[in-house]
Amino acid sequence: MEEEPHGRISVNKYQPTELKVKEEEDHGDFSYQRPGGSPNSHSDSGKTSSESGESDRELPKSDRPHNCSLCRKGFSQLGHLKLHNKTHTGEKRYGCIQCGKSFARSDYLKKHAKIHSVEKPYKCSVCCKVFARSDILTIHTRVHTSERVQRPTKEKLYPCSQCGKRFSQLGNLKSHESAVHAGKKPFNCPECGKGFSHFGNMQKHQRVHTGEKPYMCPDCGTGFSRSHHLKTHQQIHKGEKPHLCTECGKGFARADSLTAHQRVHRLDNKPYGCSDCGKAFSSFGNLTQHQRIHTGEKPYQCSQCERSFAFSTDLKNHQRRHTGMKPYYCSDCGRSFTTASSLKSHQKIHKL
Repeated sequence: MEEEPHGRISVNKYQPTELKVKEEEDHGDFSYQRPGGSPNSHSDSGKTSSESGESDRELPKSDRPHNCSLCRKGFSQLGHLKLHNKTHTGEKRYGCIQCGKSFARSDYLKKHAKIHSVEKPYKCSVCCKVFARSDILTIHTRVHTSERVQRPTKEKLYPCSQCGKRFSQLGNLKSHESAVHAGKKPFNCPECGKGFSHFGNMQKHQRVHTGEKPYMCPDCGTGFSRSHHLKTHQQIHKGEKPHLCTECGKGFARADSLTAHQRVHRLDNKPYGCSDCGKAFSSFGNLTQHQRIHTGEKPYQCSQCERSFAFSTDLKNHQRRHTGMKPYYCSDCGRSFTTASSLKSHQKIHKL
């Protein structure tokens, strides 16, 4: 990046995109990184959100008088608390100019922007996915040709003295012994402090905070943080429902959907009762969500129009009106819809 006269900044086509952050019209918040400098972030506290969060965690509770009314987390400064509250309200003021994705905190945006910072000149002719290296593209194309990737097998010379499992590298054996048998979790998430036995697992977990979803569905464009989440999602488009209920025979695309459905057959397994209407629920989380009907609480706010919702799923469905995304397709006529309920209502036309 080069400094031009009159303070203008020219950005190279492949300059890291944390230098190019969309400024919000309503608030004027922006964040960027100058070469060799520290983050220049305008937030409520005057610090970057990552700095404020890390410094607060190191302080004793007596020095954190500002508590969140929802999760009781404490902060040393009111500005830090206001910044934290965005995680509950759903407010996302920091937008990526590359893909339009928004984030609640500037440091989340910076981590996400690294996705776009690498030049990817190699494009798949089948699904248009792009890659930074030609060899990665070659491996990817085997997904479409059903050609299996052949990797040389390594001899596993290092057996575990506890369970007998063998490893090809001594370092992998030591990691296994400390994680599985010793219960050690040396890798802690800098955002929430959760511990992990492997560094790779911690990196995957951090996508919860950054919002990074590198696995895209080729049918509807929905992104996922884990590859197996994408595979499970794709069963919806294929119409596959491999998980069958043993009580009524109903099929489901996902195992967790089957588990939730099976509670219908176990009516006595609902220990959480609503004090307002008496309705019972199988989990405390479901009860908490239900009680918003009585309290009128709507913690999920749309960053585009500031409309609020009681449930996160309602917010996601609403946001598709702004993005124009319609992931639910009618198999009879090809018409698309923003919600599954709209698709079901439409499909009744074909059954007449």
